[in-house]
Amino acid sequence: MASSWLRSFLLCCLLTGAEIVLGFNNKIPDSPSVNQTSFPVRHGTRSKVRKVTPAPTKPSARIFSTSTKPMVAHFTTEDLEEKIEPNLEKWLWGKGERDEPMLFDFINVPPSLLPGVKSGIEDGDNYDGAWCAMHEDKKQWFQVDALRATRFTGVIVQGRNSIWSWNWVESFKVQFSNDSLSWTPCMNGTQQAVFEGNRDTDTPVLAAFPDPVVARFIRINPQTWFKNGTICLRAEVLGCALRDPNNIFQELVEEETRDKLDFRHHNYKEMRKLMRSVNEACPDITRIYSIGRSHMGLKLYVMEISDNPGKHELGEPEFRYVAGMHGNEVLGRELLLNLMQYICQEYKQGNQRVVHLVKETRIHLLPSMNPDGYEMAYKKGSELAGWALGRFSYKGYDMNNNFANLNSVMWDAMELETDKSKLINHYIPIPKQYTSKDALVRKLHEEICQSCKSFINLLTLIMPHNPEVISIKTQRVSEIVLLFTNGRLKVAPETRAVISWMQSIPFVLSANLHGGELVVTYPFDMARDWAAREHTPTPDDSFFRWLATVYASTNHAMSNPHRRPCHNKDFTRQNNIVNGANWHTVPGSMNDFSYLHTNCFEVTVELSCDKFPHTNELPIEWRNNRESLLVYMEQQCMLNKGIKFLRWKNDSQVHRGIKGVIKDKDTKAGIADAIVKVDNIDHHIRSASEGDYWRLLNPGDYEVTVMADGYVPVTRSCRVEYEYYPTICDFRLSRVVKPRLREILVKKRKIPKELQLRLRQLRLRKRERNAKQHVSDI
Repeated sequence: MASSWLRSFLLCCLLTGAEIVLGFNNKIPDSPSVNQTSFPVRHGTRSKVRKVTPAPTKPSARIFSTSTKPMVAHFTTEDLEEKIEPNLEKWLWGKGERDEPMLFDFINVPPSLLPGVKSGIEDGDNYDGAWCAMHEDKKQWFQVDALRATRFTGVIVQGRNSIWSWNWVESFKVQFSNDSLSWTPCMNGTQQAVFEGNRDTDTPVLAAFPDPVVARFIRINPQTWFKNGTICLRAEVLGCALRDPNNIFQELVEEETRDKLDFRHHNYKEMRKLMRSVNEACPDITRIYSIGRSHMGLKLYVMEISDNPGKHELGEPEFRYVAGMHGNEVLGRELLLNLMQYICQEYKQGNQRVVHLVKETRIHLLPSMNPDGYEMAYKKGSELAGWALGRFSYKGYDMNNNFANLNSVMWDAMELETDKSKLINHYIPIPKQYTSKDALVRKLHEEICQSCKSFINLLTLIMPHNPEVISIKTQRVSEIVLLFTNGRLKVAPETRAVISWMQSIPFVLSANLHGGELVVTYPFDMARDWAAREHTPTPDDSFFRWLATVYASTNHAMSNPHRRPCHNKDFTRQNNIVNGANWHTVPGSMNDFSYLHTNCFEVTVELSCDKFPHTNELPIEWRNNRESLLVYMEQQCMLNKGIKFLRWKNDSQVHRGIKGVIKDKDTKAGIADAIVKVDNIDHHIRSASEGDYWRLLNPGDYEVTVMADGYVPVTRSCRVEYEYYPTICDFRLSRVVKPRLREILVKKRKIPKELQLRLRQLRLRKRERNAKQHVSDI
């Protein structure tokens, strides 16, 4: 997930935990000494294009219709034997289309040894977006200390990530050292090698060394740079750490997980193969189905895990994990593939924790929401994919804000509607303009272009002597406008598929897996009044904070008190959770849409600082996230029968809310779409097709009211305890008869036959009850 920190200082380096030392004429803000000052490096993060956000148009309050019956889709089981079309296969894996992956390792250093990065954090800051030299000459250098002997194989460079400047290094030299005193240049035969750098700010350029070099220190020495800019760069240093036979402690620290899982990156073919192998190994608890296709025709496969796959069981909650919304944020994809393998293996071995989870929860795992984007990033690999390549879909959609913006619909209706009782706060219908092809594109395109002209005028005032830069910026703004109108206002086929999936299955809890940061965000993701950043809580804010804390506090990387920030924002001060809108506003996010259009509560998990970690990092990332993935699912499992595996502070058990079944008092049939209202929480939910419901709540006493069309509302008290078992709150509703009969008699109309039959049935039942009471009295 992108944010404002992506416009600030960024240094990509596979030598994770290495130290950076800047040359004697270099500048870094808040640095007491530019000589021999150590800074940590982070890898796998890329630059970001600023999006232009239009002002919302206010719809009529009548958009709050209670008629919210979506078309229900049925997802058939897939056997994964379907052949891929030849043209699509050629585009994905055609000869020469995919670069060979670069097999490089990285270095781990205890975070306690590393200080924090200091850099600019605001647009316009002179120091933001890269390392920059103080002077423009060939004596400037940038140094990395790997802390131990390393076989260096190359570097990857990018320009400065800033909307206010246009800086990159066009050529550079490299030097090596074992003591930081004597330096040896990288040679190309008999001459010192000069490597080609960048021609723009964003494209990663690989400089592979003619021969690997073993050393501890490496320096990058810029030689030429963009003529209208200055010396600025971002760098990723490639190499393999050499093992020290005398350091036994190091071997213990680097011990990885013992789980026997397939730790590697899987393209579309390999993902299908792995999912099929899991299904064949555990056919009784797994089912594979597809919810739709991507623009290029790749299927969006889902692995269902349940003791009765393919069927919603009464009272059993539905859970989902979604990964790969941004195709180049690949860790979530691999974690879900690992998770389905792990559950299958542990279930077969009789792990009671996993067995209970499978029996009491219907789990859905969507490992790749944006398979087209993933394949684009996969072709380039971890090093050269760049920040944006693969983030968007093939057609340029950013699915992170491609869902209907129901926040504005709700807030605008609140302002326009004088009778607040007519407003609804859940199951908000999707506006017609969201699905129509040309409804708002032309109007908003004009508004955006007007904003673009103002932006270009501002650039002209700031940089009157840089016409070339202004020309490039103008082109970039035009690209943003095109991307916005094509990607933001039109709905991607992948987004449509996920919306249909949401509407078809009564999900209760979900998490959306991203990458590029270590934090859990919770709704709302969009700030009110289109503010760039503002705390915007939901009515269920306390519960969402608890949910986010459950994942963050059990994640090994997030919960490490000594860890370094991924970038310039230290989320450890907030316990590694943040309100999404208070980080950066995202109109049309899946989290907000899920909360406002369905019953499902959803958070976003930023899994790792690196969006595309290397293969040898995957076991470590699985170890960091395994417990979090399980514990988060168990929060819903507790809604069913409760579990005894999760312990919280002071060894107290955790409880999740209330559940029950809403039935017709006379026929005993379940009532679908009944509204469940909790006093003092301005957000309702609805019952599923068979009348079962789940309401996530923190411990406490609640007055719960259930309403349904044609029935008399019923209110009862429900107490949510701290115990591990759920609170069962069933409701029996009586049909409304007397008000309808009274209305007919007032208007002197004939009583319909079905109402006459209903009255006769009620009289007979009343007589039967009186007779039974008379017998019991005797």
